[in-house]
Amino acid sequence: FLAALVQVGHAQAQAALREAFNARMNEWNEASSILIAMAQMQHPDDETLRLFEKLCDDKKQPRLGGIASLALGVAAKNLGQPNIVTRFESELKTIQDTREIRHLLLVLGNAGSQKAAETVLQFTQHIDPLVRANAALALRFNTDVQTNDVMLKMATDDANEAVRREALHALAYRTLFPKDLQTIAGLAGGDVDFSVAQ
Repeated sequence: FLAALVQVGHAQAQAALREAFNARMNEWNEASSILIAMAQMQHPDDETLRLFEKLCDDKKQPRLGGIASLALGVAAKNLGQPNIVTRFESELKTIQDTREIRHLLLVLGNAGSQKAAETVLQFTQHIDPLVRANAALALRFNTDVQTNDVMLKMATDDANEAVRREALHALAYRTLFPKDLQTIAGLAGGDVDFSVAQ
């Protein structure tokens, strides 16, 4: 049922999804399932975007707000909404909590914004390996060719296995050049950590 409404995606379908969400907002499993489905809409309308923004700002529902912020990142990519990117990039510049930093990196990654790439790149050098891993993944939709070099360096040289794995995962989304493929082939043959080499 949810998938069909998301697939249709017109104003009435989005209104039905919002109504279903509002009716189940206090039931975590149902509300989160509806919200995750709504996040997959290719063209969320203004009312749906307002719902996502309202949830992001609602400190009483942080888990739903987390899903809504990821949905806004997807919407920014699908709709070309730079104001959404600006909002989360500004938040990222002021946050100190590493869990929040990691989450905002994923939001900006969903947006695939060239504008936010410089900010995200700064976090590839963060002291926390989980932040570095999320920064690598957040760069997966960035089209700047030189970002490949940063990600390849992370995939080959970072001391943390999770960072190397996420950098490789992110590289799978990107256009790679022969020299990039040679680097990855060398990693697959020479990395002692088998989980990364796969």
